[in-house]
Amino acid sequence: GGTVAKRRRGTGNGAEVAESPVASRKSYFRATTISVAMLLGRLGRMLQSGAFINHMWGDAGTLLGAVQMFLIRLFMIWPLKAAAPSAYAYWTWQLVNRLRGHSPAKTQWPHGIFPFMRAALSWAGRETLRAWLASEAV
Repeated sequence: GGTVAKRRRGTGNGAEVAESPVASRKSYFRATTISVAMLLGRLGRMLQSGAFINHMWGDAGTLLGAVQMFLIRLFMIWPLKAAAPSAYAYWTWQLVNRLRGHSPAKTQWPHGIFPFMRAALSWAGRETLRAWLASEAV
């Protein structure tokens, strides 16, 4: 940081020193930024450790409990129910192709940086989808 710009007020004897409005605004934004960063860090540690679970559950029969159960269904249960049939269909299709003797096609890597990057992103997306479907099927 830098030094805080100050100006003298009052009778001229130097007894009163006040921060300038610009320096005051800067220190306010700095303090706010630090407090927000600390809050985000605390929330991140709670999410990583799972400690937020101990503080978030509402009692059964309350509005908070009903909202929490709806959010769990919305973000965790229903997506799994929707993806599981497609995962089984995909892996069944892969198994049938392997039993028929079809091997997976080799990836042709194009020349040039932009076509290569596009092909690499496409390949990464396919592999990520394969891994996700494998985890859904298990």
